[in-house]
Formats: sequence, C-alpha cells, structure tokens
Amino acid sequence: MKPLHLVQITALAFGLAGALPALSANLPVTWDLTTTSTTKTQTSSGAGNSWKFTNGTSWIKASSYYAAQSSGAPTGNLAKAQTDVYSGGLAVCSNGETCTTAPQHALDNNTRQDYLLLEFDSVYAMNSFKIGWNAFQDYGTNTNRTSYDSDVQMWTGASNLAAGLDLTTACSGTCTASTLASLGFTSTNTKVFNDTTNGTSNAITGLSNSRYLLVSGALASGNNDYFKMSSFTATKVPEPTSIALFALGLLTLTAVGARKRTKH
Repeated sequence: MKPLHLVQITALAFGLAGALPALSANLPVTWDLTTTSTTKTQTSSGAGNSWKFTNGTSWIKASSYYAAQSSGAPTGNLAKAQTDVYSGGLAVCSNGETCTTAPQHALDNNTRQDYLLLEFDSVYAMNSFKIGWNAFQDYGTNTNRTSYDSDVQMWTGASNLAAGLDLTTACSGTCTASTLASLGFTSTNTKVFNDTTNGTSNAITGLSNSRYLLVSGALASGNNDYFKMSSFTATKVPEPTSIALFALGLLTLTAVGARKRTKH
C-alpha cells in the first residue's frame, strides 16, 4: 500500500478539525445561576447591570427589564431593572421595589411585569431549567401561601438577532418603538410552565432555536408569580460552516478508506 499523499493528509486533517466543533456543539451545556457558581462575573451594578455565567467556552449573560401594568397586563416601553443573584438563583428588582425584601426580591409579575433576558454566546436549542426559590414554598405561611404562585413563561427571539440586544427600545404592546413580537418573542413562540417547584427539571419543548430567551411570570396567571431561576441547560446549534466541515471530514475519511481498500 502506498503512503497517503500530502494533499490527502491535509484534507483529512482539515476535515477532522471541522468535525470536532460540530460534534461538541451537540452536547448539552448546563449553567449554575446561583451564588455557588464560581464562574459568574457582574458588569456594573444597579439598574441595567448584568451577570455572566460561563461553562467552558459557553456562556450566558443575564440582564433584566420591567414594564408597567394596566388591568394586570404589561403595557408601555420596557425599562432597565437590577439583576440579582441569590442562593436560589437569578432574580429581578424593578424600580420602586425593595431589592432585599421577600418576596419582591424575586422575578415577579405583581404590580410590574419583570423580565429576565438571557443572552447566549451563540444560537442554542433550549433544553430545560430549574428554579431554586419560589414564594409559595419558601415565603408563604399556612395562612397566606395560597396567595403566591410560581408559573413561568418563556419566549425565544428571532434566530438572526445580533449580540448585545437591548430591550429598552421595545415594548410589550402597541407602541411606536419595536414590539417584543417584532423581535421574535411572539404569542406563538412561547411556553408556560405552571406551578414549578424548587429543584425540579422542567423540559422545554416547542420554542425555536435562538440566541435569546426571555423569562417572566405567566402573563395570564393572576399576577402573583414569584420565583428565582437556579439553572439552565441548552445545546448549541452548529454553525453552517461547522456542519460543512463536518461533512467534508466524513467524505475525506470515506474517500481515504475506499482508496486503501482498492490498493490491497
């Protein structure tokens, strides 16, 4: 059997190098979103701050917004809120709330509609999430706990949204600015999880792949949802170039194998 030519070796190496990112992109990634995370970093403080969580080369950046409410429904332009990290997970503190007092230190939809925006380093398929605190389990007493709930609503944005999305130019209803729906966060691209409980994994199905995930209390659940998000799992979607290189790697391996068989 003759040795492989240099051009064949180069093509083989090139194809294999392209195959590795595509294969690794199919592995789910989980981020710890609590104070126990050793990879979290904060950008600034107060309203408009953000937290970044990394796992290897993959990362999530969390920022927060809120909207006013009219008859229990969000209305008007979104404004920046403060993103906080607790042992129970990520939370939102909007203007006028006491950030250190339960249950207002959670992500809630009482009086104002809180939104948590998760930005990923690339386009991901959303797999599952957990909450680590909710007012029904952790704050309510035997006499008033039924006044709290933990319904979670999620949307993914359009797949072509660029990095660094700022929702302060958006609104939750009819307005002259961009609406959330125009950014892909539509009523047909949303999922509601009723009565979530601490530490339970909630599988996410039916949402499109995106670089962005928007989280809030359910819009039609009585405005009494209070919770903190403790972890999130998603799978990176391979970029077209990685898929092409993966295919090239397989074709190269097939061609080399066929050549070796014909030489015996």
